[in-house]
Amino acid sequence: MSDFSLTFGQANPLQCAIEFTPGATLMTVFRASDPAALLGEIAARALTHISIGCLDWDGRLRAKHYSSASLNAALATGMAMTTTIFAQDIADTPIALGPFEDAAGGYPDGHLQLDVTSWRDAPFEAGGAGLLLFGEFKPPYDAFCPRAQLRAELARLAAFGFEVQGGYELEFRLLDESVMSLTRKSAAELAFAPAFERMYGWVDQVASSAFVHALEQWAARMDVPIAAVHHEFKGMVELSLAKAHGLAIADNALLARSLAAILAAREQRLACFMPRVAPGMQSAGAHLNLSLWRHGENVFFTEPGVRAAFIAGLQAAVPGLFVLCAPTINAYKRFAPDSIAPARNTWGINNKTVAYRVVDDDAAHARLEIRVPGADVNPYLVLTAMLAAGRRGIERNLTPTAPCAADAAEVSAPAAAPFPRDLAAATAAWRASAMASSVFGDAFVDAYARSREWQLQRFAQAVTDWELQHYARSL
Repeated sequence: MSDFSLTFGQANPLQCAIEFTPGATLMTVFRASDPAALLGEIAARALTHISIGCLDWDGRLRAKHYSSASLNAALATGMAMTTTIFAQDIADTPIALGPFEDAAGGYPDGHLQLDVTSWRDAPFEAGGAGLLLFGEFKPPYDAFCPRAQLRAELARLAAFGFEVQGGYELEFRLLDESVMSLTRKSAAELAFAPAFERMYGWVDQVASSAFVHALEQWAARMDVPIAAVHHEFKGMVELSLAKAHGLAIADNALLARSLAAILAAREQRLACFMPRVAPGMQSAGAHLNLSLWRHGENVFFTEPGVRAAFIAGLQAAVPGLFVLCAPTINAYKRFAPDSIAPARNTWGINNKTVAYRVVDDDAAHARLEIRVPGADVNPYLVLTAMLAAGRRGIERNLTPTAPCAADAAEVSAPAAAPFPRDLAAATAAWRASAMASSVFGDAFVDAYARSREWQLQRFAQAVTDWELQHYARSL
């Protein structure tokens, strides 16, 4: 399969090449690896414990501090991990989700298959010599595991000869707040780190260099390549990650966000990844840069037809997968009229107002920048969804709308099917999406939808500051 060529306008050699049964157990295939090398590294560092982690649906790393003495057995048979991590909301409140409920025995345990090729330094652990290892749920819970889902989609693309390269651009705000102080304030009262005031301000960036330098140093130790750090709109930091391959695209995004949160917490601050944190503030995104490679060549540069079909797949599928790009109620405030976030299903060449921006400067840097995801996304689920949508476009030889050469917010700009405008609409679209079911499976689609519906139910019972200010003196 690795040496075929695409000729658009004729029968597509990708179409019907591979079929996947909706809801089937995901195939977990790990790269060739050497457990002995990992165990040797642990012994050389004299580590009694290492951190073993996996992902929940809200993009948080859930981990155990695991005994090194027990690791050899865990490598062979897997490590137990509770499925409770999938039955918590963003505030760690338990949610009633069918696949994880057991009235007799509580939440059942699953087992993690440890990916020994994934280990990273954990320099912030005691003594500075820690180690972090990723695991993925084995059947039957692999269908709910974001990293296993991504691995399966990468395998589908690999079957067509494609390798995925890319990286996230992560935006966040550094708040001069603690977890406790945050509970006593409204959004308008938040205190922002004063050294992050002006866009690209060199003086401000030097003033904040202690935080930035520590972040860069820790990231380097963890093999998380940071291409650039700079200040954007008032109080916002953008962290651009260098190009990585496959699973590492999402791993790096997860670790970079975690490092920012750890470092901020040690300074009694908060690294805030809410898309819209306060009135008058620009919104924060997690732009995803992607390219497909084959035989050492960037297909998005050498084969414009493949790129066009990939974009068309995004335009066709993302409205139904939008809840993964905007997974919270707050995420939809990012698309308010005063925001520069892309509210319409458009694409263009070097146009930053569109949802899918083509950058085609040269073969090394040609890519597609997907500007839809907000800062609060799960990087694994988003990457899986975008790759699957693009793959479907290639399989079916789809054609995108005309490229947008002006402001994509204008009504006259060419756009595909509209994006959902709130979490309720996005959740309904997700439930109805045949694409979601074919990629993620019916069980995950239902459970994830129920977790978003829970969020809507909780918010319906809340009273916001705005409501209090506008309605308390209604007579």
